[in-house]
Amino acid sequence: MRQPFFLGTAALAGVGIVAACVGEDPNPVETPPPDAAASDAPENDTGTPCNATCLGVCVDLKHDSNNCGGCGKSCTTDAGITFACVEGACGNAVVQVSAGDTNACVLLLDGTVWCWGDQKYGITGVTDSTPTSLPKKVPGLTDVAEIAVASVYGVARRRDGTVVGWNGADGVTPIAFADKVVQISAAFAAACGRTAGGAVACWGIGLTGVLGKYPEDDGGVVYSKTTAIPIAGLESDVVDVSVGAGAMGTDRLAASACAVKKDGTVWCWGSNLRGELGHTNTDEGDKPCESSQTCNPSPRLVRNASDAGITGITRVHVGDVTACALKTEGSVLCWGAGRYGVANQGISNNVPLAAAQVNGLNTTASLYFGGNVAHVVDISGNVKAWGLNGGGELGVGGEDGYGCWAGGLCKPPTNAPLLKDAKQISVGYRTGVALMGSGKVLTWGLNSDDQLGHPGGTNLDTQCTDAGGSIYCNPSPAEVIGLP
Repeated sequence: MRQPFFLGTAALAGVGIVAACVGEDPNPVETPPPDAAASDAPENDTGTPCNATCLGVCVDLKHDSNNCGGCGKSCTTDAGITFACVEGACGNAVVQVSAGDTNACVLLLDGTVWCWGDQKYGITGVTDSTPTSLPKKVPGLTDVAEIAVASVYGVARRRDGTVVGWNGADGVTPIAFADKVVQISAAFAAACGRTAGGAVACWGIGLTGVLGKYPEDDGGVVYSKTTAIPIAGLESDVVDVSVGAGAMGTDRLAASACAVKKDGTVWCWGSNLRGELGHTNTDEGDKPCESSQTCNPSPRLVRNASDAGITGITRVHVGDVTACALKTEGSVLCWGAGRYGVANQGISNNVPLAAAQVNGLNTTASLYFGGNVAHVVDISGNVKAWGLNGGGELGVGGEDGYGCWAGGLCKPPTNAPLLKDAKQISVGYRTGVALMGSGKVLTWGLNSDDQLGHPGGTNLDTQCTDAGGSIYCNPSPAEVIGLP
């Protein structure tokens, strides 16, 4: 395997999570509404601003870890860890989830990152051949605003706009950008970031042109570990970016990326192994590249079957040689490989497909896509999922075996009632993780490396059919126990 590199998709705005603090006083005293700014409130004997009185003591409900958002609401967990109180919410509230291939991580309100699952490459901050079902705090990650987890590393965007990558061998390492970064996205072979000026820069393995040039071109590189390389043609006006790669074998090097511009068009570059660049019917100058792939290092317009550029797009997600996009009015388009049915209404084949609308999805509020699984949340909070479900990775409460690979029937958009009101969903290779409106974190899918947050083979798991035989899985979303 090639040496892992550092990475580092959606901004956290709009998560809307306010988690309750533990240890609430069963008989709290009446307090005035904390609507005055702390600077305008009186100070207690220690000089700390206060905006309420609890048991006769002047306190600051916005920042007091013992009275966080209300009298007696403590930010000290059952394990004895005390988190900071941030504007009336305890710092251990989860604000983002991110799933890798065989691991998962959460970002907390206090800016720390906690991970679990496979530790072979050090996603928890240490390298260990034994997986962990217990979330561990990643050393050296502080003031984090966004995370992106891939199979062998993770990437974090800090609140000051800088980016770092992490793994067990190298620890936490800065990634050089020319400007502050406002969004990150990561896959096995490459990662990209969007800057405050609307530009895109990427780093990782450049064999497919995902770094904006072929390695043999002037200025092209095979591998850029810690420097993000600007993508020509995407110097401004980009509002969303996503990078993906294949999930198996040499397909993992089939890195491609897509960006949404302010005008609602989508532009993709890198590997076009199975039509994931979205120009199946036009000659855009693709040429052979790594591992018998067809590639293009220059961003190209995504087109539909009529050869017209798709428009009105707000978000884009790139998975395993397939991509999907969300339109302004709530419909969803997908293109690329027809396998597992993501781009083909649940019918699996390996024919490259032009961008086309997914039937029955007209009120989508949020779109999430990873590996070969897509999820949407509609304006009423209902969740539908479609694609590969051999290990229960759709989270719909059942699994369908591994047979919907080529020519078989995969799940069309199907209700996932246990995920209703999910605020975020992230799917890695065959595992999903969701942040719910309640603040709870749920996981489902394969559990080969304890990535569901409980030891594989416990009473939550069943045996699912995998390409190599049977493997532990849980098709029904269940809460992760052990988060701080």
